[in-house]
Order: sequence, then structure tokens, then C-alpha cells
Amino acid sequence: MSESARPRRRLRPWLIGLGVVVVGLPLAGYAALWAVVRSDAIRPRLEAAVEASTGRRLTLSGPVTLRPALVPTIALEGPVLANAPGGSRPEMLRARRIEAEVALIPLLSREVQIRRIALVEPDLLLEVDAEGRGNWQFTRPRPDAPAPTSPIPAEPSRPFGIAVEAVTIERGRITWRAPGQEETVDLPRLVLRASDKAILAEGQAVARGLTATINGGTGPLAALLADRPGDWPFRLGLSVPGMNAEASGALTLPFAANGWRARLAATADNAARLAPLVPNVPLPDARNISLVAEADGARGLSSLHASVAEAQVPAGGRPLSLGPIQLDAAAPDAPVTLTGTLRLGELPLTLNATGPALAAARGEGPLPLAVRLEAEGLAASAEGALAPGRQVAGTAWSVFLRAEDLRALGARAGTPNLPPLHQAQATFRLHLSADGADAPDLALTAREAAGRGALAWRRADPLPRVTLRAALERLDLDALRAAPPAAAAPAPTATPPATPPATPAPPPAAQAPARPDERVIPDQPINLAAIRDAPLALDAEGSIAALRLHGADWRDVSLRAVLDGKALNVQRFAASTPGGPVTGALSAEAGGAAPRLALDLRSGEGGVDPAPLLAAFGIASPVAGKGALDLSLRGEGAGTRALAGTLAGHLGLAMTGGRIEPRLLAGATQALRGIVPESTAGSAAEIRCLALRFDLEKGVAQSRALLVQTGVANIGGAGAANLGDETLAFRLRPVVRVGDVSLTTPLGITGRFGNPRFSVDPNAATAAAMGVLGGLAQRSRDENTAAVGALVEGLLGGRNAAPPAADCAGQLAVARGAAPAVGTPPAAPAEAQRERRPQVQDLLRGLLGR
Repeated sequence: MSESARPRRRLRPWLIGLGVVVVGLPLAGYAALWAVVRSDAIRPRLEAAVEASTGRRLTLSGPVTLRPALVPTIALEGPVLANAPGGSRPEMLRARRIEAEVALIPLLSREVQIRRIALVEPDLLLEVDAEGRGNWQFTRPRPDAPAPTSPIPAEPSRPFGIAVEAVTIERGRITWRAPGQEETVDLPRLVLRASDKAILAEGQAVARGLTATINGGTGPLAALLADRPGDWPFRLGLSVPGMNAEASGALTLPFAANGWRARLAATADNAARLAPLVPNVPLPDARNISLVAEADGARGLSSLHASVAEAQVPAGGRPLSLGPIQLDAAAPDAPVTLTGTLRLGELPLTLNATGPALAAARGEGPLPLAVRLEAEGLAASAEGALAPGRQVAGTAWSVFLRAEDLRALGARAGTPNLPPLHQAQATFRLHLSADGADAPDLALTAREAAGRGALAWRRADPLPRVTLRAALERLDLDALRAAPPAAAAPAPTATPPATPPATPAPPPAAQAPARPDERVIPDQPINLAAIRDAPLALDAEGSIAALRLHGADWRDVSLRAVLDGKALNVQRFAASTPGGPVTGALSAEAGGAAPRLALDLRSGEGGVDPAPLLAAFGIASPVAGKGALDLSLRGEGAGTRALAGTLAGHLGLAMTGGRIEPRLLAGATQALRGIVPESTAGSAAEIRCLALRFDLEKGVAQSRALLVQTGVANIGGAGAANLGDETLAFRLRPVVRVGDVSLTTPLGITGRFGNPRFSVDPNAATAAAMGVLGGLAQRSRDENTAAVGALVEGLLGGRNAAPPAADCAGQLAVARGAAPAVGTPPAAPAEAQRERRPQVQDLLRGLLGR
């Protein structure tokens, strides 16, 4: 045998021994593990050990199995861990199977090193009871507690040590429950890697339809289970497409309800990503959202920062752009601030709002709030406090608004129809209640208006009700109705302007010009949609000390209006108009098949001049002068012509001094050409007695009083006008005075409004000539002239005596109706009229047509 073979023989026993150790020890450990697992003692020992550590009962519905391998796997089938007493379900944890991969060699030294624990389909319930105690807070049995009933073999002299390297969860579920809350998270796969210092986690979670990638970590599990004094840190990161969130903090051990602190940081690229997290909550169109919050169990929320880069929210039917905008609260005792920029249409706004401190928000006292908006030429603010319990009802707010040019601001904000108030300022105190709101003292000052008022709004069925009371010192409607500067209407001229009728029209001609369809009354639709579709019921009462309208001043205007049930009723209206005092009422009903309108108007003491009164509504009056007005009209129709064809009521005007538009007499003067000398036309336009009274029924106006006395004529008669088809049927009997001579001839007016026809009775000229010549004969001292007069008088069949004078006083009483009398009836024509008599030859030439 060689010398080299001897060392080999000496090493062989060592190699064999090493192999026996390398192979034998695992086999021995496996044999020991097999013996333990196959023994019936392992199940009660395991159940007893868990109950001793947690105070909860563990039950296994299946056998304990062992799968041989280099690192064998022990499986527990159907484990169930009991819930805390009074829990919402009996089990805190249940699983299909729990597997544990156990290292063999450490078993020989009574150390259990678990390489991996796999929980297959676990269902874990975490819940908090009404006292705030979590079911994960375990209570160990007291030392003097009775031993478990299950037979437990005698404890070994030294217990096993247990170490877990990793925990894997497959197809798991975690449910969180608290009073009024429940949330479920599915865990397709989650891996927890444990060490003596931490537990690291990674995997996936599904909640509310969102699949998130998880990464994070906590302190050691042993510290949590043992409740040793100290902090147990945690961190959890979630990543979803378009969103990221991270929560970090620590639990203070032993655990108590307020023994925690946490920080949450989250971002989202748009608000739509958050929809699954806040179901049934409408979210605005917002982008680049971020949130950072800190909280702890003792103080609650301690700091907060939120920001939005851009957002679109509806505001009165128009989009309101926000952003960037930030919400900040640096400390529990620091106020919450909201700052940023807004854009309403093309109007940029700066927002500054201040709220209560976070600590105060958790209390029961009122929560002060202040909001301020600023823009170029605009400042608005509201200050108040939420009631205890964060209630809006029962709170009061001080509101302030200042606008340099309200219409210009409205145009930029997308509301171009705001009144053009300049240098406007409004202040009021707003009281909010459970059923509405009140502004009992509203003050307004502006270049165009000033006054005070009170506004109340109440919830009601089917429409909310608004009550308005106002007392204005002044109101300039001309300025409020003015067009923007670029389209300003020109000043009124002698010729009809081309602009809309914002200013009085010039006096009309003898009759309104007919339209292409030969109608005078325009066929314009009557639109009462604003009344029919009004979103509220209104009760308004107010007064205006000085009103400017169409260049004229109105004084002491007062009214009471009610908008309700698709009807507007101006129950009372009174004003000292430019023409005089008037009172009246107005109603408009939009609930029927066609709009229904009614107007009552009556003059007051001293009468009213219709010319400036009608000019205030853009209508030229055919007469001017103080008179008694009594008007009451009602009708219905979809358009102005249909309305005119249904009018009912009466119209009366009584006047003892004034003037008729001369052009109105053009047709009659032409018809009486030769009977009324041209030199008397000016006197014919002077009103001495005017009494007009028409009763209307179904659009037909029938005269009850019709008398006109001018400087040269008395005109009486009767007739009717059909407003439906615009036809006339009048028979007048003018009595013309020439000096102390009177002549008369019947005058007929027929045709249509746009084309009236004037006709004279053929036999009237002869009778008129007889009367005129007879009168001249009486006045002449020349016997030859007297003879001529007598001759003509005899040839024509006798003198035409003047008809008896019309009863002016009686006709005026009928015309004015319930209106107070104005003036006194005129006296008989004076003899001073003699100097205006025409030459005899002119009268003869006109009367005889030569």
C-alpha cells in the first residue's frame, strides 16, 4: 500500500460521518416532524397555542397534512378563528387552507423556522364596535383561567421558538366594518415578507372596481401581537392608472382608539378616476388633483393641503372655470384658507375664503366663514358662521357687492342682459332658515337707482314663494333701458327715428299708416312665457319717489303686484305721471289656451294730459290737454289683432281745454270743403269740450258719448268701430259757426282704419246755403242785400235754424265715468267771433261748388 493511500483511508470515516450528518439530520428532522404531524396531539396543541396567544378559539375543519420535500409543507384545512364577542359574524378569519413551509434542521433545536405561510382564499374581517374597540385587539386568558377541556399532552421542557419569513395570500378578501361603514378589498395576490424589524408587502388589491398595485411595510408582527409599549409603524402605497396614494404612520402600543397617527398623500390626473371611490356623487371635470393630510387619534385632522390645477363646474347654466385653486390648513389651530382664481365666461375672478381652524371644526360651536371675490371693477364678499352641527339653517350672513359697471361685467361673465348699473353698491344681511331665506334690510345705491328693500324666500309647493318690499328714492329707467354705447339710439328728431321705440314717437298723421295687408293694428305675438314659466311665486309691493321714463319725470309711483298660478296681477298702481295723477290695475294670465290681458286706468284730481302719458309708452296721442280718463279693457288672444278683436270694457275721455292734432281733421275738412272756411282751420284744432265714451264688447267699440267742441264747430254724433276687422261706421253732425252764423251738415265716416272715407249728405249743402244766406241777410243793413237774402231764402225753401246746443256737461259726465271732473263746461261762443267771418262771395262759391 502506498503512502498516499493511507491518508485517504484516514479521511474516509470523516467523510462518511459528514455524509451521515448532512443526510441524516434532515431525515431525522423530517422523521420528527412526520411523527409530530401524524400524531393526533398536534391539532389540540395548535388550537390551544393559538387560543393562549389570542384569547380566541381556533378550529380546524380538516386534517393536518404533510407534503414531503426538502422543505416540507404542512397544511391546515379549513381553519377558522373566532371573532371578538359581540362581533357582526362569528368568525374573524376563515380560509380554505393554510400552508406552511418548515425548515427541517432547526426543528432539532426546537426552533420552528417557517420559510413561507400561504393563506389560500382567506376571508378576514376587521371591525370596530360602537366603543371604538377593534376586533384585532386580542385578550389573553387570565393565569387562573381553567385549562382547556381538550386533552393536552404535557408541555416539553422547553417550548418551540417560531419565526416566519414570508406570508403569501392568494385570492383573499379583507372586510372593514365600523358603525355605518363597510368596505371590502379583494387581494388576488399579496406577499408579506417578515423579519425581526419589519413586514414588507407587495401585491395587488381590488376595491370598488379599481385594481391597485400594493407596496408597503409595517413593524414586526410579534410587536403588534404582544402589545409591547412603543410605536408600530406602517406604510401602504397604492398605484392605479392615473392615481397614486400613500398612507404612512404608526400605531402606539398597547393599542388604544386614539393611539395612532397617519399621513395621506394622493394624486389623480382627473376627477373621473375618483368616481368609483365616491359613488352617487357628481364630480366636476377637474384635472391634476392632489391631497396631503395628516391626522392622529388625539387631535383628528391636524393639517390639510389640497389643490386642483383646473376644473369646470356648472354655475347658473354656464361653466365656471376654477384653477389653480388651493385649500390649506397648516396646523390644528390655524384657519382653513381657500385661494385661487376663477373664470366665469371671460371674467377672471380672484377667490379668497377663510374658514374655521381644524380644531374648531371638530367642536360643537359655530364655524365662522368668510368669502371674498374680486375682479376688475367688482368686489363681493359674504361673512357669517355655520350653526352648531355644521347646519346652514339658523345662520346669518353679511353680504356686500360693489360693481363699477354691472352690464359690462355681466357681458364678460356670459350674462349680457344685466341692468346697466354704474358705481353700484348693495349691502344686506341674509338670514337662512330651514324653510327659506330673508334679507330684511337691503340697501342699494347706484348712479341710476337708490333705495332700500326687504326680500323673503320660502320653500313651498309647487313653487317657492318670494316676497319683495321696496322703497326707492330714485330710479332712472331711461338709463337702465339704454342700449350699449356702440348701439346707442340717436336723440329724438322731428322725423320718426329708425331706432327701437325707446323714445317717444313723433305725433301721428291723420290715421296710422296701413300695412301691406291694409291693416293698422300690427299682428304681433303676445308672449307671456316669462309669466307662464316663472320658477317662483312673487308678492311685490314698492314705491318710487322719483322715476325717469322717456325723458319725463314721474313722481310718487307705487304698486302692488302678485305673480302666482301662471298669472301676474298688478293689483294697484298709482303715480303722478308727466300728464297728471293716475291710478289703475293690470293683469296678465298665461294659463289658458290664449293669453288674457286686462288694464284699468283712471285719472286723479286735476286730470291727466294723455300726450305725455302715452309718450311714456312710446305712443303719440291725438289730443293734448288735461282731461278726465276712465279706461277699463279686457281681452284675450295670441296676438295683438286677436286681442283687439276680443276687447271688452269701456274707454272714456272728458276734456274742457286742449288741442286736437290738426292733421286728424284733414279728412273731415276735405269732405266739408266750402262749408268750413280755410281761415278757420286753426280754431278748429282748439278743444273747448271733448267728451268721448265707448263701450266695447267682442272688439266692437260703440259710442255712448261723442262730442267735440272747438273754436269754430260743435261735432256730435254716434257710431261704432270694429277692432276685429278695422271697420268704421260713424254719422256725425258738425255745427260750424262762422261769426254769429251757424251751419250744419251730416258727415259720414266709413271704410277701414287705414283708409277711412268721409262723405257729406247731398241735400245738406242746399240747406246750409239757405241758413248762411239767411243769417247774412239779417246782419246786413243794406236793404238790397236783405232782399237778396229773402229771395234766396224763399227759393231754397226757408231758413235753416241752428240746432240746439249739445249738452256738454252731460256728455262730459258720461265720458269721465268714475274719474273726478276736470274743468268746467265752456260758455256759448262769444260775439268776438264776428271778425273771423268769411266774405259772402267765398261762402257762396264754396257752398254752390263754383
